[in-house]
Amino acid sequence: MMLAPIALFAYNRPNHLARSIAALAANPEAIRSALTIFCDGPVDGQTAAVEATRAVARGASGFATVDVVLRPVNLGLAASVSSGVSAIVERYGSIIVFEDDILASQHCLNYLNRALKHYHDDQRVASIGCYVFPVALPLGRPFFLRVTDCFGWATWRDRWSSYSADATHLAAEIKRRSLGWSFDLEGSYPYMRMLDDCAAGRNSSWAVRWYASQFLQGRLCLYPGQTMSANIGMDGTGVHSGVTDAYNNVLAAEPAGDFPKDVLEDAASFEATAAFLAKVVSDNARLGERIRRRLRGLYRRTFADA
Repeated sequence: MMLAPIALFAYNRPNHLARSIAALAANPEAIRSALTIFCDGPVDGQTAAVEATRAVARGASGFATVDVVLRPVNLGLAASVSSGVSAIVERYGSIIVFEDDILASQHCLNYLNRALKHYHDDQRVASIGCYVFPVALPLGRPFFLRVTDCFGWATWRDRWSSYSADATHLAAEIKRRSLGWSFDLEGSYPYMRMLDDCAAGRNSSWAVRWYASQFLQGRLCLYPGQTMSANIGMDGTGVHSGVTDAYNNVLAAEPAGDFPKDVLEDAASFEATAAFLAKVVSDNARLGERIRRRLRGLYRRTFADA
C-alpha cells in the first residue's frame, strides 16, 4: 500500500539535499512513498550550484517513485512551496513536506503517516509537525500547539485549501479579533511582526502565512514529543536563514508515542515552548546590541584616527 507522498524542495545546496534524501530514504516507509523533488530555478551567479543540486535530485533512490520537477525560473521558496504543495495535495489528498535542509529521523515517516491517518477527518487539526524545540522540560509524548511547524510537516487537501497568501488580510483579521497576543504565543515570539513584514514586502514567508491561516481557523498542530527532524540549514548557506545553533536538538531514537486523546493545546508544552522562544528573542537582542556597540566603537576609533 502506498503511503502519503513526499514533496522535497531544493534550490542550490547539493550537499544539504543529498543528506536530506538519505535521511528520508533510511525510513523503512520510504520504499512505499512517492517522492517529488521540486528544484527551483537559478538567479544570477547560482547556475553551477543549481545544476549540482539538480544532479543530486536526479540520482535519488530508495523510494517507490521519484519525480524531479525542474523550475525553469526562480520562483523563490514561498512560491515554490505553495505551488508544489497545492499540486501534490490536489492529486493525492495529503502530503508530507520537507526542505533540502531538514533531516528526518528513521521514525519520522512512520509517525507522519500514522498521524495523517488518525486525524484525517478531524478538522480541528491543521497539520502534523516533525520538529520539537530543545526546551528545558522533557516533553516526551505527542502534543498539540497553536503554531504550525515548518521543519518537516504534513497536512491534508482540505486543510491546505484554507491557506491564504494574502498577508495583509491575515494580519488585519488577527488584529480585528484582538488576537495578536495569542498569535505571538502570549508575547513570547514576534510572529505578528513577521506577518506585518510579509504584508509590507519585507519578507516572503509562506510559513507565517500558513500559521496565520490555520490560527484564524482555530486549528492546532500535532508535535511528536521528541523531535523527528533537525534543521541543518542554519549554517549561513540558506537564503532565508542566518547562523545559529539555538535550534539544535537530538533526533528521536524511538518511535513517537500514543497520540493525545483530546485535540487541545497542551499547557505544559506551550509554556516550555514559549519560554524557549522568548529566550531566543532575548539572546538575539543582546547579540544585536553587542554588535551595535562594537560598530559604534569602530566608527569612533576610525574617525578619531582620521
